[in-house]
Amino acid sequence: MTTSSKPSSLAGFSRLLLAIAGLAVVWLVILPLIGRQPVVSEHIQQQERLGIDPSAMFYTELEILPAIAHRVERLQLLNASSRDGEQTEN
Repeated sequence: MTTSSKPSSLAGFSRLLLAIAGLAVVWLVILPLIGRQPVVSEHIQQQERLGIDPSAMFYTELEILPAIAHRVERLQLLNASSRDGEQTEN
């Protein structure tokens, strides 16, 4: 290894560590802070309540997602009320 390659490899290693530290700050600090915001937290709870896996969604579905969530909730209510009606008849 020559002396001229040591500073460049050290600079490369430093950049790698800086990039890893930046990703860690985003992942461990910024994203959790965003997740605690009331609007985001409410959206996450709604997705969990409806049994929707957010990792399976595509970005093209995001615009229509509120309408879909409303439809799913309405169908769940209809199913629950129809099951309640069946139980009272028996």
